[in-house]
Amino acid sequence: MVNPEVTTGWVCIASSGITVTEREIKAEWLTEMAATYNPDYYTATMWPEHKRSEAMGHVKALKVAVENGVTKLFAILKPTLSLIEKNKAGQLCFCSIEPQPDFAKTGKTYLFGLGLTDTPDSTGTTALKFSTQGAAQRGVSIQWAGNNVEQKSDAFFSALAQESKALSQSLKGAQATLADMAKQFSTDNAINLETTKMDINATARNFSFSFATKERGYLDPIASAALMSALVQASPLLSRIKFLHVDEPSTAQFDGLKPGLRTGRRIGERFGVKANAGCALPVMVDMDSGTEFRWSELSQITAGMTQEQVNTALEGLMMVAVTEDILRIGFHGITAADETDPVAWPNGEDVAPGWHQAAKEADKAGERVLLDPVTFDVKGGSDYADLDTMAYHLVDKLPEAYRNDPRLVVLVGGELLRAHKKVYIKPGQIRDKDQHMKIADMPVVSNQNMPNNYFAVTFLENLRVTTMNNTERALGLDVGERKVWAMRYYRHSGYSLGEPKAYAGFDIVSIAK
Repeated sequence: MVNPEVTTGWVCIASSGITVTEREIKAEWLTEMAATYNPDYYTATMWPEHKRSEAMGHVKALKVAVENGVTKLFAILKPTLSLIEKNKAGQLCFCSIEPQPDFAKTGKTYLFGLGLTDTPDSTGTTALKFSTQGAAQRGVSIQWAGNNVEQKSDAFFSALAQESKALSQSLKGAQATLADMAKQFSTDNAINLETTKMDINATARNFSFSFATKERGYLDPIASAALMSALVQASPLLSRIKFLHVDEPSTAQFDGLKPGLRTGRRIGERFGVKANAGCALPVMVDMDSGTEFRWSELSQITAGMTQEQVNTALEGLMMVAVTEDILRIGFHGITAADETDPVAWPNGEDVAPGWHQAAKEADKAGERVLLDPVTFDVKGGSDYADLDTMAYHLVDKLPEAYRNDPRLVVLVGGELLRAHKKVYIKPGQIRDKDQHMKIADMPVVSNQNMPNNYFAVTFLENLRVTTMNNTERALGLDVGERKVWAMRYYRHSGYSLGEPKAYAGFDIVSIAK
């Protein structure tokens, strides 16, 4: 089945002239952004209030028009389900552009990102408004827009956003790319390196990541935000996890996930509740991600490509590899060894403590992370016969304030989920990936980087990846001593939970044969 694409019509996201805060938006900026914008080159991501936390969608196209002497920038937007829900609640209804002069040293202004806000700075922007008129048809693009959309219509379709479909498509694309590379690397397709040596040397020497604008690959805050956008686009699941950049990792984090009453009154004085900093600090370690190619392999990949095409292709491969590792270590990580061993620990168990390990460290008594091994047996001969019962049991272990929270999801490994489906889902029932499956009336999230028998309940935004500012470096280089060319991404980073008490899981689950 085709997943319907949720897009807007043409909506105004900026107007030239003086803004509400008395800044100036120049007409030539808008004209250059419309002329240069190409989502295949760099896609502008939408962020709530310009904060690089949860990605809210992407910009698909731009154009300009002059109305009454004012240059206006129009866009077609592709929102996420989360943005649609917030918009229906009257939130994040306006757009705020992030123009980047001399983008990637092109000398042109480019749309780097798009903020979503309730207080727009630019005048004349479209108020985004979701419409429930009409019915969604499979295979047909769905449009939603503001009431001043340039392409006016009397009916808009309701949204049906499928995160699982997007994730599946992303993974299939990555797998296809890697499969093509494997074919290219076979000895049967070997090429004569000497005939292309000079071209390969020049290509490798001129390689650069689109977001690494500084010398020697060091990433400033703007470049780091661009890298974040690229990673989120490479894996839809990452867009639902919270990324933090901090100057000092030991600084207390004040987290809005914590429940509690903060409104009241007192006679003769103001009412207030003391803010409690989050107690979950990440274990910060040096992380060095790299992909190495023999020069013959690099020749195969880049044959017939322009420099721009080479940069795009290699950067795309690196982004997929990094996103896979972020998730793999997050779900599997146990400890941080001085020197890691990818042979003994192929899923990064020794790279850094991941989210489940952080939950165990915060729950020594095993009240929420249940340490006793359990067995999943669909025949009913052991501890649990279905995943619903397991999930309800975990929810009961959460503090009462979290048990009915609509953000709760069930995180389940692939092997455990398949064992459940084989017995409890009849042939043809919810086999279509366009349909949602629920466990204990909660959404299900499964990922190929989870342990096969993984089972936990939490909020996705409770999963944190923290990186220290000014420690990121991304570059391609010739590793002469090993006769390879490599792409590297270095950072000082770690994993944590925003609120450890909002995570419950089984430590060891076995599946009966």
